[in-house]
Amino acid sequence: ILFLDEIDGLVQDRSNSDYSWEVTRVNELLHQMENFNGVMVGTTNFLQNLDPAIMRRFTFKLQFNYLDDRGKRLFFERMFKSQLTDEELVRLNAIKNLAPGDFRTVRQSLLYYGCDVTNAQRLAALEIESAAKSGKAFTSRERIGF
Repeated sequence: ILFLDEIDGLVQDRSNSDYSWEVTRVNELLHQMENFNGVMVGTTNFLQNLDPAIMRRFTFKLQFNYLDDRGKRLFFERMFKSQLTDEELVRLNAIKNLAPGDFRTVRQSLLYYGCDVTNAQRLAALEIESAAKSGKAFTSRERIGF
């Protein structure tokens, strides 16, 4: 089994290439895929950036969407080992664009609190994760860094 995570970094659409080596890299990977005698899995968050020729070489194409309300509740209760009140469930269901990894990220970040964490804190952290995907979480115009 060959697993290529973030395959869009290897096989971007050749029509958008600026350099000949980018085209050569895509061509070589396409050629090697034809000769590969195993199972190849590629993942991407940028399907639209892939070269069309690579899509023809994958037998199956699967898309994983964001969690529905049932999935959000399931991940919340399993990741945080906590039951939600009806009011908390309404708040959780209002949070858009949550993926399983968001629950893991929040769980990991809350470990640094060093004390018991409430569902309200967990929900607030999930809201921040969701907002970060749309760029709404960070509103400061001040630049930091180098």
